[in-house]
This record gives sequence, C-alpha cells and structure tokens, in this order.
Amino acid sequence: MLQTLDDFKGTNLEADVIIWKHNHDGMLSVSRLYNRKVKELPGEISGPWSKVWKNKVPTKVRCFSWLVARRACITHEKFQRRGFEIASWCSLCNETNETNSHLFLHCKVTAQLWATKQNTHKLNNARTHCRPP
Repeated sequence: MLQTLDDFKGTNLEADVIIWKHNHDGMLSVSRLYNRKVKELPGEISGPWSKVWKNKVPTKVRCFSWLVARRACITHEKFQRRGFEIASWCSLCNETNETNSHLFLHCKVTAQLWATKQNTHKLNNARTHCRPP
C-alpha cells in the first residue's frame, strides 16, 4: 500500500497553497467573491448595489442606503417579527405602522424631506450650469 502511495505522481513536497480559480492572480477577496455572486443573480434580484456602493457620499450614508434598500433597518415591524409586543406607529407622522417602506418612502414627512432634497439638488444644478455673461 505504501509503495502505491509513493508511486502516485500527484504529490509533491511543496506547501499547499489556496488558489481561487476565478481570478487571474489566484487571490480571493471579499469584493471579488461578492462581484462574482452578484453577476450570477438575475438583475431584479441583485438590486441597486452598484449604485449604492459607487456613490460619492460618506461611507455611513452608503451603509445606511444599503440597509434601507435591503429593508434591513430595525423598525417596529422587525421587532414584532422577532416576538416583541410593541405598539407600532410611525414616529414621524403617527398615522400608520412603522415599516421600512413606510418610514423611508410613503410617510408624508419623509416625502417632504425627499422633495426638499430634490429641489435643493435641482437648484444646485441650475447654479452650476448658469454662468453670468
């Protein structure tokens, strides 16, 4: 049996090395693995991640945007799903249950904030494109 193993040509004395076959340099990184997995997903499932992470905003804004897009922010709805008994009302408008979609999209207070931000962005763009004669 030992003779058979010694004759096996697949073994050598070099140390084992982990090589990731999906990249030319054989190195694995979290971003490479993530990008490979995202490419395997259909467009609707993969989500707006490239827009979130490539945006030129502070990292904390990118992280928060990612949480909102994934519906992963801790809201009353999340607490209730985890078994906590809590009266759920939106802390901004006090009109309906606090869910991710309500809090960041449908709440009338949030809608006013989005509108203000959009108007400020339009005003800044107008100033950038208008030059005095």
